[in-house]
Amino acid sequence: MALWLLTSEVMPTATLSEFLAYLEQNGELARVRARVSPILEIAEITNRVCKSPAPHAGQEMDRSFAAKLGGKAMLFENVEGSSIPVAING
Repeated sequence: MALWLLTSEVMPTATLSEFLAYLEQNGELARVRARVSPILEIAEITNRVCKSPAPHAGQEMDRSFAAKLGGKAMLFENVEGSSIPVAING
């Protein structure tokens, strides 16, 4: 990963919490409040969501089919065996 990708010029926010709030305000975050297993279940849900149309599809400069996929970012709030939520696909 190039170091320049980690600068604030790329991210619209300074922290992960702010970034998740930014995504939510723009309709690009799905909160998963149901209890989920970190073993295969999160991966399966993410796989299905990633194959759905992105919320911003059609607004991208890239007009390829792949640019229209991606679904929403997800925040799994109740991960079995963990007190820490999992953010993915952001």
